[in-house]
Amino acid sequence: MVIVGKGAPDSLRALAARWKPHIELVGFVPQLGALLAGAAAMIVPVRIGSGLKLKVLEALAHGLPLITTGKGIESIPIEPGVHGLVSDDLGHFPHFMRTLQDPATNAALSAHCRALFESHYAQEAAYPRYAAAFLDQRP
Repeated sequence: MVIVGKGAPDSLRALAARWKPHIELVGFVPQLGALLAGAAAMIVPVRIGSGLKLKVLEALAHGLPLITTGKGIESIPIEPGVHGLVSDDLGHFPHFMRTLQDPATNAALSAHCRALFESHYAQEAAYPRYAAAFLDQRP
C-alpha cells in the first residue's frame, strides 16, 4: 500500500515505518499518473467535509475502483458495488481491499469507473454543459 499526501503526522509516519515494506508513505507526489497506473484501488477515508472530491475524480479518470465513505463520494453519482465499495465504518476497508484483489471484480469496477468519468467529467461530456450553463451556448 502506498500512502500519498503532504503533511502526514508523525504518528502516521511511525506506523508506516513499522509496516515497511507493506506500507510506504511517499508524501506529496506532483504527478500521480505513474503511481495510479499500478494501483488496484484508491482509498478515500473522508469522514467530514463537503463538495466534490478531486481525488475521487482522479481515481475515476484512471479507472480505479474506490474504497471510500459516503462523504468521499458526496455529489458524485457513484453506485456502491458498481464503482467501488462504500462504508462509513473504516473497519470494513480491509475486507474491501481483499475483495478488490480479485482480478475479475477489479476489472469490472474499473471499467465502470472509467465509463462514469467519460460520461460525466471528461472534456467531451463537461464542456457542452459548461458552455450551456455559463456561456449561453446551447448544443
